[in-house]
Amino acid sequence: MSIIDIILLISSFITAFLSLAILFYSPRTKADIFFSLASLAATLWIISMFFYRISSDVYFIEFFGHLLYYAGISISIGYFLFSTNFLRERKVWYLLHLFIYGLLTAIIFFSRDLFIQSINYSSKTIIFGPTYIFYSVILIGYFLISFWRLISTRKELDSDLKKKQIDFAFWGTGISIMIGIVFDIIIPFFGGFGLFWLGPAAVTLMVVSISYAIFEHNLFNIKVCF
Repeated sequence: MSIIDIILLISSFITAFLSLAILFYSPRTKADIFFSLASLAATLWIISMFFYRISSDVYFIEFFGHLLYYAGISISIGYFLFSTNFLRERKVWYLLHLFIYGLLTAIIFFSRDLFIQSINYSSKTIIFGPTYIFYSVILIGYFLISFWRLISTRKELDSDLKKKQIDFAFWGTGISIMIGIVFDIIIPFFGGFGLFWLGPAAVTLMVVSISYAIFEHNLFNIKVCF
């Protein structure tokens, strides 16, 4: 087991612990439930990368290779729904997002040649199919919309305390997600897998930063409406 695998293993324990702590933290709002689900998806992403790296059996490599991308879309939609509820937006099209989630899940697991054409079992590199671009656009789009909403809301706030809450929700997540998008979505599309593990390791920053805001600054007890 390499140092990278140890980092992933430790990161998975941290994210799992904090995710469950948030889930059972009182009071339970929709925002903290959705963030907890996004954090659990982050845990799944890290664990999937860990087993993808250490597995030698072709079936396990295939399974965890696809599970990586299922976890990715789960994080993006979970974080989108977290930000929507955190900002107290009135209309949330849950059925639409559930449909998109189900469609992408089906693409990942049941149209394998269209999503992942092949995996090199020795180098653990992936050749992607045509639906990978559609998947990537949806995943990145969810994050960009979430970030845009957080930034737009922050500009309209007068309270420094409320702005601080937005900062915690944005910066820790923004840095870790951008790392994930670059090293796990964009660069692998062009054949670069040298830092494929970095996105799952970095997503721990998202969970830690918002968990800190919840437990130390009562993030979800602050109403950001105006």
